[in-house]
Amino acid sequence: MNDWTGRELADEVKKQNIIASISTSRVNAFLRLVKLKPQHRKGWCFATDPGAKWIFVMDNLNTHDGDPVVRAVAKLLGVDQAELGDKKKRRGILGSTTSRRQFLSDPNHRIRFVFIPKHSSWLNQIEIILGVIAKRVMRHGSFTSKDDLREKLKSFIEYYNRTYAKPVNWTYDGTSRKTRKFQRPRTWREKTQNKKIEKLLALVA
Repeated sequence: MNDWTGRELADEVKKQNIIASISTSRVNAFLRLVKLKPQHRKGWCFATDPGAKWIFVMDNLNTHDGDPVVRAVAKLLGVDQAELGDKKKRRGILGSTTSRRQFLSDPNHRIRFVFIPKHSSWLNQIEIILGVIAKRVMRHGSFTSKDDLREKLKSFIEYYNRTYAKPVNWTYDGTSRKTRKFQRPRTWREKTQNKKIEKLLALVA
C-alpha cells in the first residue's frame, strides 16, 4: 500500500512483531507528535509507452464528455484542434454531446472511453472499491511487471476483505420509480384537522 492509515500502520507493526499491541489512536498521536503525514506524498508519472492503448470506463456525468476532455484526448491522439469544430456554434466534433461521445468512444482510437449504461446504480459499488484500490495501491505505486502489479493487487484485496469489507444491504428491488405508488406526506393543516376530528369522534362515542 502507498497511502497508509493509522489503522493499517497499527496492523502492520503487530504483523511484523515490532510491538505486541498498539491502538490506532496511539499511532495517530505518534504521527502528530513527529509531524508525519504518510498519506501525503509526491509522485510523478512517466509514459514508458507513449503509443499504448488506453480504455477509460466512465459514467454518464456530463463533465466526462465536455469540451476540455475532447481537446485533451485529441491532443494526445495528434488530432488538429482546428478539426474539432466549435461548441458554441454547434459545429464539428465539439458541436453536440452525441458527436463528442462518438469521438471519445471511437474504437479505432488508441485512447477511447466506454460509457456505462444509464440506471446502473449497482455499478456504484464497483466504482467505490475501484476508487479505494486506485488510491491505496495504484497511486504513487511502482510496479516492475504485470505479475508484480497482479500480486500487489491480490495482496491488498485480501487484506481489505479481511479488515474493512462489510456486506452491502442492497434494497433496490428492480422496479421502476414510475410504477411505484408514493403516498404524499400530509400537511400540517391536514394533520391538525385529523386530530380535531378524532377528538370529536371520541367525545361523541
